[in-house]
Amino acid sequence: MQPLLTPDNFHEAVLALIESAEDQLLIQNQTFNAPKDSDDKLRELLDAVLAKQKAGVDVRIIFRVLYPPDARDNLTNLVDFGFTRDSI
Repeated sequence: MQPLLTPDNFHEAVLALIESAEDQLLIQNQTFNAPKDSDDKLRELLDAVLAKQKAGVDVRIIFRVLYPPDARDNLTNLVDFGFTRDSI
């Protein structure tokens, strides 16, 4: 087990885990948002997850909704980014 902390080691360690997925990629996180223009590191992570989904890896994402009125917008933004609705 390795603790992942932001900003210490989270990005590099999670990117390596995403890239190592071959059959299934299961993600559970407190938040999972589509990146904004200035979110380069988040975009890199989500691009890697999306690439796995497009390559046929079974991607499933679970995240907590902190503010329910924003949930629909977040889901729409993630689908617009390229994720399938069924994976979220």
